[in-house]
Amino acid sequence: MAAVEKLVTSQQNRISLMKSKRTVLISTFNVRTLNKPSKINELIYHAQKYSITIMAIQEHRIVHDEPLKYHLLDENWLLITSTATRNSVNASVGGVGLLLSPLFKNSLENVETINSRIMIATFSGNPKSTIISTYSPTNNSNIEVIEEYYTELTTLLRRVPKHNMLLLCGDMNAQVGTDAGSHSYHSKNNRNGDLLCEIQQSNNPINLKAKFQKRSSKKWTFTYANKTKAQLDHILINSKWKSSAINCAAYNTFETITSDHKIVTAKVRLCLRTNKKRKLSPKYDWGTILTDDYIKQQYSASVQNRFETLQQQNIENDTNLAYQNITLAHKAAAAENIPVIHTSKRPAPWHSKLIEEKRKNVINASKVNRQNPSDQNKESIKVAQEALDKEYIKEKEKYINNKIAELNNAHINSQTKLVLQSGKEVTLRNKSKVARLKGKTTLYRLK
Repeated sequence: MAAVEKLVTSQQNRISLMKSKRTVLISTFNVRTLNKPSKINELIYHAQKYSITIMAIQEHRIVHDEPLKYHLLDENWLLITSTATRNSVNASVGGVGLLLSPLFKNSLENVETINSRIMIATFSGNPKSTIISTYSPTNNSNIEVIEEYYTELTTLLRRVPKHNMLLLCGDMNAQVGTDAGSHSYHSKNNRNGDLLCEIQQSNNPINLKAKFQKRSSKKWTFTYANKTKAQLDHILINSKWKSSAINCAAYNTFETITSDHKIVTAKVRLCLRTNKKRKLSPKYDWGTILTDDYIKQQYSASVQNRFETLQQQNIENDTNLAYQNITLAHKAAAAENIPVIHTSKRPAPWHSKLIEEKRKNVINASKVNRQNPSDQNKESIKVAQEALDKEYIKEKEKYINNKIAELNNAHINSQTKLVLQSGKEVTLRNKSKVARLKGKTTLYRLK
């Protein structure tokens, strides 16, 4: 845990979360539980697949002694949780958290747990970003409990600096009517909805779920036992930065988590003055020139022909113009002849076709139950989920056993480099960075 805290609090590698040329996906998801290892594996798989930047999580039900805990997960994702509590029958309930992507976990400046229902985190940038992950008491809870929760939430919102981009994400258990936004799923508020609207009026955040026009299936986020649909999960942004939110909708893409909530995702891009979009140059596979004689000949001929054509206009044999011409000739020849490298997301090392098949079974069972809800279909989801859990355990054990055998063989053959590489891969340790002395000048560094 200490190593993770050092990573979180370090300023040396901190990057900005929000930029005018960067689109980030901020989500909120009531997962119901993350106590099973396969749940976390599936959460990371889908978050990576759909390029989620930061996810606010509710009801993870993970109990730990510390009020706040950092979990460094597979693929270098970071999960931060506030401890869940135990009820009268000793079952774990509640708990909120944040799931941060491998890159943007380095944006984290500070995180604080207010109570078991509210967590606040600040991310670096100009402006800084404040994300609150929260889980409201249900609409049928004691009015004193609900009012206490909203009082603490209101106090926290007033504490956030006005210049920060504020995103309030969570399962608010609030049904808001069209007064909160013209595209809300419900026509009128419930009790929690009234309290949420009071927060909107006093602190001026905008409810993104009611801002964007969507079809009905993209609005509702929860299904009750009587099959009634409701919009309970919300993402709100402060009005100062409302133009930075460019989309918000609910999705069924995390069905293998088997939660009765849908994930809600907002697409955010920092909106300042408009900047010209810089076109990124493609990344070419220059190694093909060494391995493919045909590409090498075509590229050389193309460069020569284009350069000769451009040089016909260089009557005075200007050196600078000749340099520009050779640069243009190489760029054009590369675009015509050299293949482009397409980056792809790397799955977990133990990911297999069998896991993919089990995952598809869970998704198909969920679709069947959504179209025709019944106890039998729910049982089919449960069976498919258990099969997925077992497959994860089996494939992980197989991967670890193979790595152990690989380490033993490398040790016997005195292959030290292979031993170190395999060890780092299994323990998910990053390559060590070169130590650098701080200071702008040589004299300053020698002091």
